[in-house]
Amino acid sequence: MGKLSPFQVGELVVWQDEKGFGFIRPFAGERDLFIHISAFKKGMSRRPQVGDIVHYRIETEADGRERLRHAAIEGIKYAPPRFGPIKVKPLERSPYVNGVVGLPFLLSTWLLWSVGNPVPLLMYVFISAITLFLYGLDKRSSITGHWRVPETYLHLFALFGGWPGALIAQREYRHKLRKSRFQIIFRAIIALHALIWSIVIGFELSTPRAMEMILV
Repeated sequence: MGKLSPFQVGELVVWQDEKGFGFIRPFAGERDLFIHISAFKKGMSRRPQVGDIVHYRIETEADGRERLRHAAIEGIKYAPPRFGPIKVKPLERSPYVNGVVGLPFLLSTWLLWSVGNPVPLLMYVFISAITLFLYGLDKRSSITGHWRVPETYLHLFALFGGWPGALIAQREYRHKLRKSRFQIIFRAIIALHALIWSIVIGFELSTPRAMEMILV
């Protein structure tokens, strides 16, 4: 995802409704900005018109290009978001993905059995459920044009144990899969959990009690 500026305000000075685009003249700026109909918040009670006061944010993409996002027209009504099933055809999860999702639960169960520590298992179960919900909420918001869940929140919940739920949600909702920077951070979180588990397993197997169990 590109870097987003704070909300800015301008006047819609050109609008070609049949083509779905126009230009905004910022109240604090030197040049008019191109805006497409897809940048406007969904649920508008009418189409944009010349003279509208528009609140918007500018997204700077990785290649330096700028585009307007999260635009809303001042003074008009918007339909509330619809909370219903997300109509997205899910991606088929391969056995590899299912194995990756199931591995932390298996390891957490083993840790509960070996040392009686239920925290990792509870963490993975409950935080994954919350993360799955947040992905669904963000996907619905991306469709309806309403408030989005910040990507930082999604990464934090994944870091604290929700990454299995995130992995399921990404394929179930076809969400965040094309965001290369997002995926790099997400995979780094999975790698970090894998490293932590390697250390935990190595420590547990190096204890005398573990060695006795293996030898017996």
